[in-house]
Amino acid sequence: MSEELKNKFRRALEEAWNKGNTDAMNELYAADFVYHRPPFADIEGLEAGKQDVENTFTDFSDIEFTIHEMVMEGNTTFTRFTWRAKHKGQYPSTGKDVTLVGCAVSHWANGKVIENWEFSDYLGYYTQLGVIPPIE
Repeated sequence: MSEELKNKFRRALEEAWNKGNTDAMNELYAADFVYHRPPFADIEGLEAGKQDVENTFTDFSDIEFTIHEMVMEGNTTFTRFTWRAKHKGQYPSTGKDVTLVGCAVSHWANGKVIENWEFSDYLGYYTQLGVIPPIE
């Protein structure tokens, strides 16, 4: 995969997750892509993926998505990231700052992401929100 495609992918992720510009996903995600994010249910399709990003902006403010490293090998991309935000909705709103660290593995075909696997520290995330008590 080309360095140009890698840079486009980085910009699309940053546009979507930092600014809520889900149209940035159109060029690089297949219409029927599948997003696996254990322990949650799969998100199927580009429109559902865009809605997931939009829902995030409903529940959080001050979102900061940082890509620390991105490696493309063949038809696979590995992206290590940190996501920070202030909680303003759901559970109910806590007003707490949260940080989520993770890594995503994206599979490509014909220049578009067809499948994404995200592995993130959701235990730590829900502990920060107060949904799960801290492990002592």
